[in-house]
Amino acid sequence: MRRLLHRRPVQALARDKKEVSPLEDPATLEPAETVSATQGILGKTFSSLRHANYRYLWFGTVFMSAGQWIQQVTLGWLLYDLTGSSILLGALNGLRALPFLIASPIAGVVADRVDRKKILTAAQYVLMTSTVGMGVLVAMGVAAVWHLFVFTLITAIAWAFTDPVRQSMVPTLVPKEDLINAVALNSAAFNMTKVVGPSIGGLLIVAFGAAGNFFVQGAAYIAVLISIYWMVIPPAPTEAMRSSALANLKEGLLYVWSNPTVFALLTAACLLRRAWGRCWRDCYWLGWVIGSGARVS
Repeated sequence: MRRLLHRRPVQALARDKKEVSPLEDPATLEPAETVSATQGILGKTFSSLRHANYRYLWFGTVFMSAGQWIQQVTLGWLLYDLTGSSILLGALNGLRALPFLIASPIAGVVADRVDRKKILTAAQYVLMTSTVGMGVLVAMGVAAVWHLFVFTLITAIAWAFTDPVRQSMVPTLVPKEDLINAVALNSAAFNMTKVVGPSIGGLLIVAFGAAGNFFVQGAAYIAVLISIYWMVIPPAPTEAMRSSALANLKEGLLYVWSNPTVFALLTAACLLRRAWGRCWRDCYWLGWVIGSGARVS
């Protein structure tokens, strides 16, 4: 009788215990092949993020690009609120485009001749301090129209140098087999923040006002600065040092002109974006290609 009493709980536990098929994953109880396939797809989609230095670069790109789009919405709203002039609003956007048209090709050459970490750090300090300073002016109620134009020019110059440098760093932070994935994720980060950033900017204006928006941008730039300090960036290639910066710029332009594929892609991208009024945004790609072309040539 005692043996039966002792056996019954064990037998009850055995009946209640669910048997897991060897073809099922113990954690999800899904077919093992399905779980493996899902993990494989996710692993390939984000394969380049397993490299720590690229991961810092990518998250920094997300914060920086988001801050850039939030700032663009905030400046446009603030300028129109101060003046009610659509002409000045167009002039502000045109001023933002100017450094990208002029400085981006030069930045591509500089990225191959100067310590890239120093370029990113210096540009980030400029963006952070100018953004916080602009926030203080708006909060004090003394911001004038010319403040907005000067601030736009300063930040646009910093971005014109930062974006090509970031693009040129991608091939040095991941192995060759993950390069395509890294470029795709970088592009996805820009496009994702392009969609989400203006929406967040509008919500932040409602929640904190224009001044609060600038302070939020400053916090985002601090996060980018931290990611730069954590990154281990390979030194700039020595091949570019063998000739002058002007010669490197010329070589890069000749490379774009002589390579039909690169020339066609840049032209198509510029024309398509021009239809949407965003042609200037592709100029940093030209700077990256010019810097890369100088090395290839």
